[in-house]
Amino acid sequence: MEELARVGVTSVIRVGSSAALQPGIESGDLLVSEGSLRNDGTTAAYAHPGFPAVPDLAIALDLLQQAQRLVSGTSTNVYFGINATDDAFYAEGPEWIRSLSELGILNVEMESAAMYVVARLRGLRAGMICACSSNLVDGASLYDEKNSRLKDGWMRSIEAALETCVALDL
Repeated sequence: MEELARVGVTSVIRVGSSAALQPGIESGDLLVSEGSLRNDGTTAAYAHPGFPAVPDLAIALDLLQQAQRLVSGTSTNVYFGINATDDAFYAEGPEWIRSLSELGILNVEMESAAMYVVARLRGLRAGMICACSSNLVDGASLYDEKNSRLKDGWMRSIEAALETCVALDL
């Protein structure tokens, strides 16, 4: 984010994979972030622990709208909620996963908190849409290159991000 800001980038949308933390979210379902619980080390170097890690509202809402349009008539679902950012993504234990799920945290990934905090501090716009690759509550690890639902989710999330860029003239 720092380097992107220095070369003149004004908006960033993270697209990728994320692990679900709520029951019933399936591989390929789309996850749109409305904010991130900061459980990383990077953001502490930038801001007070109470400083929120939130996306640009217009980007988040347009990503949601584009995602809903793209999955209309399919078996894919779209979820909009607060995610957690852990910089030790594969180190979450069962108690941590359970506590996040009980808080209603939608999913966990590794980048958005730092992206949101640095974007806010540098006057940039940021958002995130991911395809669900696994569900840590249901115990389903679905990160498999042969998984067509996941591939479809990636394609839809990329298309939603591109459509948002066009719609918002980013």
